[in-house]
Amino acid sequence: MTIKDSKRTIFLPKTKFHSPYLYLAASWIIVLFFYNLYWSKLLPKLSISLLLFLLFTIAISIIIFFYTPCPSFKITINEKKELSNSKKWFYITLFLFCLELIYFKGFPLYFLLRGEFVYAEFGLPFVHVIYFTIASLFCSKCFFVYLVTKNRKFLLLSICFLFPGFVCFTRSFILYNIIYWLIIYLSVRIVKINNKKKLRKIVIMLFLSLVVLYLFGLAGEKRSSTDDLSRGLSYIEQLAKPSENFGNKSPILLWAYCYITTPLANLQNTINSTKTNYLSDIQDLNSIFSHFLPELVKKRLFTETKKASLIVPYFNVSTIYASAYIYLGPFGLFYSFIGSLIIIILTYSLKRNNIYSFLSFIYLAVILFFNMFTNMFNFMGLSPVYILALFFSLFSTENKRFFS
Repeated sequence: MTIKDSKRTIFLPKTKFHSPYLYLAASWIIVLFFYNLYWSKLLPKLSISLLLFLLFTIAISIIIFFYTPCPSFKITINEKKELSNSKKWFYITLFLFCLELIYFKGFPLYFLLRGEFVYAEFGLPFVHVIYFTIASLFCSKCFFVYLVTKNRKFLLLSICFLFPGFVCFTRSFILYNIIYWLIIYLSVRIVKINNKKKLRKIVIMLFLSLVVLYLFGLAGEKRSSTDDLSRGLSYIEQLAKPSENFGNKSPILLWAYCYITTPLANLQNTINSTKTNYLSDIQDLNSIFSHFLPELVKKRLFTETKKASLIVPYFNVSTIYASAYIYLGPFGLFYSFIGSLIIIILTYSLKRNNIYSFLSFIYLAVILFFNMFTNMFNFMGLSPVYILALFFSLFSTENKRFFS
């Protein structure tokens, strides 16, 4: 089969790996497991009410995950058309990046090498978000097509779409796209192998994830302030204030530990310190409408005046539930969770048989997983690509529904 007439159909059965409910449950299981180690003196004890709420959301997510079908897809791929289309979008992202390069007379990686790096000053309004969103979508799409067709041109294109992340020194963009690759791989490839090999691959991936977390901590330690030699403390030990439970473990572990646990700690601290009357003014009611909006829209329609109560200033993120609690109180916790379920149901109802629809489930799964850190429905690094994938899925030429 040549690339001129290469057209094939792939059937993605109910593998469960692209089910958003799986990642909604997994994220909070991970957080609660590590939180209850209490390796840091900074972490307040979880209240019974918050613990029960989180266990309730995990239980509901697991029940729905096991007792509702994961979406299956029948996707037709025209290799020649996909290659041409992907190249076109790569040139579009490259053109948009060049606009920023010309305007700023350089790019973050160049400024970093010269010792002049100030990331916040780089990026044209709208343009920056547009080309990162397009690049992320087609990075995932090309990787999917590569797995199906084995055509290495798509793998090369997928890597090329990471180009903005490297030259703009945007680690989160690179991280999220690697996670997209991983979930796509699990959904497309691992379902085809026997259970013994499947288990081995999953164990290997978990091991590699732990290695990545360790390297993440190592990199954080190397680029941070010097150790407090007089007290024999590393930089992260000064920040995290390890407890007796931590013992003599490597301080490097505290980097990942704090990033995973302190958002929940900030939520608990917010609950402990918030004494206001909820739903008492229009600002509280506005949060109902703004909670699930991308930041680009949200900041132009609504203003926020209340902030989460942080355990310390330098660990400053606080889960998706924090902002909802600040304005709506305990009702906000349930509103945020039920709203997330409604978005999943909406995504299911809009399912089509094309690549973009499949990818919309991947992007939503990642949003739900990282909601343990902050409200990723607001975050412009994740929400726009999910919305764009949904939009493209509805207007794709192959948009017939498929039910197994």
